[in-house]
Amino acid sequence: MKIKDKNYKDFSNRRPYNDVPCKDGEELVPFVVNWEMVKHFGMNQDNLETWNFRGKKVLVAFTPVKESGKDDAMKIFNKQVHDLLNQYANQSEDLSLDKMLDDMADEDGKGKDPTGTASLEDTVFLGMVIKELIAEVCKKNSKYGRILELIAEDYDRGEILAELNLGKSQGYEDIKRAQALIKELFFK
Repeated sequence: MKIKDKNYKDFSNRRPYNDVPCKDGEELVPFVVNWEMVKHFGMNQDNLETWNFRGKKVLVAFTPVKESGKDDAMKIFNKQVHDLLNQYANQSEDLSLDKMLDDMADEDGKGKDPTGTASLEDTVFLGMVIKELIAEVCKKNSKYGRILELIAEDYDRGEILAELNLGKSQGYEDIKRAQALIKELFFK
C-alpha cells in the first residue's frame, strides 16, 4: 500500500468510538459505520467523522487493533469503503424510495437493499461485540477476562495454561467457565 503522507495511516490524533483508550501495542484504525450501529453500540458521536470518497459521504469510527494487525484492518476498511461506494454505482442519484422497494421485491434478483449490511461490516461489528463482552467478563472476573482475551488472540489451550501459569485440570475448568460466562452475557 502506498503511503501518501505520514498522516495517511496515523490515526493517533483520533478517539476510539467508545472512548476506551488504546492499550500498549495497539493503534487506532478506521472502520465504516452506519447510524444503526452508532445507536446500537452507544458510540460517542463526537468521535465519529464523515469522510468524502468520490463525492460520497462515509461515516467513519475508530477502534483499537494490535499493531501487527493494522495493515489487515486497513485493508478491511478500504474494502468496506469500496463496497459501500460500489453499492450505489449503478443507481442514479434521483432513485426514489418506491423504486428501490419495488426493485428489492422483484424476483430478478437485481434489486439491492440499501439498508443491508455487508458481510465485512458484520465481521467488524461482531468483533466489536466480542470485545465489549470480554470487557464485561473482565469486570466480573479478571482471570476469566484474560483467558478470553487470549482465546480471541488465537492462543490454544496449552498456550493459555502456560501464559497464565495454570495447572491442567484447574486451567481447563477455568477456560470452560470463562467461555460459559461470556456465552451467558451474550444471550442476556
